[in-house]
Amino acid sequence: MSDIAALASQPRSRLALGTLGFGTTQNRDASFALLDAFIEEGGRLIDSAHVYGNWDRSVPPSASERMVGAWMSSRGVSGDVSATTKIGHPSLDDPGATRLDPELLRLDIEEARDNFGLETIPLVYLHRDSTAIPVEELLAPLEAFTREGLIAAYGASNWTTPRLKESREIAADRGWAGFTVNQPCWGLARRLERALPGGMVAMDEAMHRFHEQSALPVSPYSSQSRGYFSRWRRGGADTAVRDFDDEHNRAIALHLDELAPSYGLPATELSVAVLLASSFPVMPVIGTGTVDQLRSSFRATSVQVSTVDLEAVRALSGFPVVQRHGD
Repeated sequence: MSDIAALASQPRSRLALGTLGFGTTQNRDASFALLDAFIEEGGRLIDSAHVYGNWDRSVPPSASERMVGAWMSSRGVSGDVSATTKIGHPSLDDPGATRLDPELLRLDIEEARDNFGLETIPLVYLHRDSTAIPVEELLAPLEAFTREGLIAAYGASNWTTPRLKESREIAADRGWAGFTVNQPCWGLARRLERALPGGMVAMDEAMHRFHEQSALPVSPYSSQSRGYFSRWRRGGADTAVRDFDDEHNRAIALHLDELAPSYGLPATELSVAVLLASSFPVMPVIGTGTVDQLRSSFRATSVQVSTVDLEAVRALSGFPVVQRHGD
């Protein structure tokens, strides 16, 4: 399964499962339980990265990919899910050096194929960008990997709007597929600028307009704003709250708290439902610690937020919400 447009058209398959801690903070039993529940709920898109787990030297590298691959093999579901990964992240030992040359990208893909147990990876993202490298030089090897059958499609993660626009122009000129999806940091609560690590790019008004105009799908990470909407009243003692807490985000949180009872959803799930109501395809990456939290997250896919409420949230968030994609 690799057609992103097809996944985006089905309500429950629009949620992607984040696997940041698989194989490290979440052991095999915990990871398998979440993956089992995810597919039972109708999820199909699994989000990993070649660098996930590399901060824990007590386990083999790329622990998340290895765990997802072991689960797919154990359950015999490789053809039923889309296991995606991100490549080209700088080495954690030398974060200032890029790893975006064709040889290193190929190495990441080959290792990911082994970890997943797949001949063709449905989708790979470039995990980072480097403005020192021309866009065409980054797209060209990805096109080659696609022609070779190593990957079925490729996307961008943490690319700025001008670079995304340039990538579409180059792809059109060359007859290339180009990026099929974009993955920025995006939740209704915007991470404070000081809390956004270097190299990470967040959705802003310009990027939102770009997606409205291009209809390029978005699969945002931090789509639940790290639980801010369920924790914001705790104040600065909570690390996640500190990363988001300002007057702008508190106003959104308060309004979601007021709306939540009428929709029968916790504020966090309601915030995801608002993202899903965007005028372009959105496939939020959800990160959960328990099966109960994961199952609750799927409630966001079955709720249609009223136009009045969407416009009220839009006025607070600064992002226009025109209509639910597909309605």
